[in-house]
Amino acid sequence: MNTRMVKAAALFGVLGPVIGLLAITLPAMAHANAWSLVDLMQLLPAAYVMGAVPAAGTGAIVAMMCPRPRGSRSYLLAGLVGAACSAIYYVGLAASGIAKFGWIGVLFPVAGFAAGLVCGFLFLRRTASAARSSP
Repeated sequence: MNTRMVKAAALFGVLGPVIGLLAITLPAMAHANAWSLVDLMQLLPAAYVMGAVPAAGTGAIVAMMCPRPRGSRSYLLAGLVGAACSAIYYVGLAASGIAKFGWIGVLFPVAGFAAGLVCGFLFLRRTASAARSSP
């Protein structure tokens, strides 16, 4: 693994679970006034337990697939890779008996897509500007 893949995996692994958690809880918070920041903070450890592995995997895959970012298509690709990694991870959890198949399985790809899109934007935009500035 090269340093670019490690940096991407670290960025996605740290930010991805938080962004995925926000993506699936903010709509619920908008409709139910009962949610608070304390509730969100209580879900944060679970977000890292369930989302760090697919997020880091997404980062490594995106770093391999997009050596030269090409704008919004690259960000969309990062989101789709995030959704796929999250769905595959959830199926693996369900097959091993850790999780059960159910409606929560739909939220995994949604969270993965949002996290991949945002983290992809942050990582690939930075990579593209660094490539432009170097001779």
